[in-house]
Amino acid sequence: YHNPAGVAQSMMYALDGTFMYTPDGNLINAGVIDSQTNPSLAAGFAISYYFSRGDDDITALDLRLPIAIPVVRDRVSVGGGARWLSIHENDVQTLRGFTFDAGALFQLVDHIYLGLVAKNLVDPCDNNACENYLPLLMGTGLAYQNNQLAVAVDLDFDTDSAEETKMNFDAGAEFLIQNIIPIRVGYKHRGLTEENFVTAGFGWRSLTAGFDLAYQHD
Repeated sequence: YHNPAGVAQSMMYALDGTFMYTPDGNLINAGVIDSQTNPSLAAGFAISYYFSRGDDDITALDLRLPIAIPVVRDRVSVGGGARWLSIHENDVQTLRGFTFDAGALFQLVDHIYLGLVAKNLVDPCDNNACENYLPLLMGTGLAYQNNQLAVAVDLDFDTDSAEETKMNFDAGAEFLIQNIIPIRVGYKHRGLTEENFVTAGFGWRSLTAGFDLAYQHD
């Protein structure tokens, strides 16, 4: 979701689903990735549905189709992602249309990764009501990962939503206990709204499946 080049990072079939509860509404998501049928081309598909609670009736349908190429297996991958988004507010459609993301991932040296991404390269917004939903974002990320520990930092620069460029910052770490239980902590900052969040989570892993729980606090 953050970088479409990521679907080509490893040869696999993957299927995942997510339910997220927030004070304002709920999000249901499902996704699938296939980078094994054709080792030279990886692809995925995801669908998300959001519905609000309270006085404002807001629903959103988000479809994504990332495609990526492993230019150098396990070292360099590039990809693009088509996205279709439809948002209704109080039975009025405020946004409907396509946008596009592009990205690249590099393994600089063993265990060190660099990511580059451009999000929302096409602006489907044609009215004031959908302003700031899909701003142009230019981002980069740096990560360290071994068999037990992963640490990552991401920066996004929002060039559209305000007169001055706003920065989004994300940092997180995961430690895997006995190759079974991942423990995670994170922090993120949103420049446009000046919001800050801390996150924590844990999970369970087997050779074929996993389960995760996460909590986010603003």
